[in-house]
Amino acid sequence: MRHGKYPLIITFLVPPLLLYLVFVVSPYLQAFQISTTDWLGYSAEADPVGLANFEALLHDGRVWNALKNNALLLAVVPVLTIGLGLFFATMLNMGGRKE
Repeated sequence: MRHGKYPLIITFLVPPLLLYLVFVVSPYLQAFQISTTDWLGYSAEADPVGLANFEALLHDGRVWNALKNNALLLAVVPVLTIGLGLFFATMLNMGGRKE
């Protein structure tokens, strides 16, 4: 039986991994490739500019404001949702109404 274990595992792992590569990894790679050009989205030609677009982002105040807002949400939202979840779980565990 050990002989047939690995083909079965490969059979079940390859399709999801291929889907992950096609629909998750590939768009990230394509987005990075596009971000290193000056392509505006409506023309056929795109000249490579290297990492100049990323350098421009570092000097943009709106980007830093957006990162600050995301960091705040990253800190606050989990605390609130876990706190509310624990509160309601405690309320349900206490038995609700007394008869």
